[in-house]
Amino acid sequence: MDGEAPDIISFTHGGQRFGVVHGGVTDIARFIWPTSGPHVFEEEWEAVEAAIGPVDGIIAGHSGIPFARDCAKGPWINAGVIGMPPHDGGQQTRFAVLDQGQVTFHTLDYDVAGAVHAMEQAGLTQGYHTALRSGYWPSEDVLPPDLRRSALASG
Repeated sequence: MDGEAPDIISFTHGGQRFGVVHGGVTDIARFIWPTSGPHVFEEEWEAVEAAIGPVDGIIAGHSGIPFARDCAKGPWINAGVIGMPPHDGGQQTRFAVLDQGQVTFHTLDYDVAGAVHAMEQAGLTQGYHTALRSGYWPSEDVLPPDLRRSALASG
């Protein structure tokens, strides 16, 4: 593999087999949201199983919004991003714990000022440093309309 990470890994936990992908299998940088249509999850599930065989659940990331969704074949779990708030106005980041097939989401408090300072010192000032303070991403362009602040405020 020449030092490259695999596109899919799998593990067994509590008697269940899970596939783990970054975004998706059809596109490693695919954004899959809690509001994505069922066909998106079905397409990705089929791609995971075509690559590694049957799984009882899938753990994915990339979208940055933590969620669990019941799909026809099992749970789709997005743990969120440990280094960025989930675009909810809070400074805490999120992580997930999988225990006996059940997922729970947790918040993580951290030194926001210290993280922002370190980013500024490293020249990482493309907007994510301010997102740590505000809890909102520097751009909503990647978000589907129903997950943007205007939709959340009116809902």
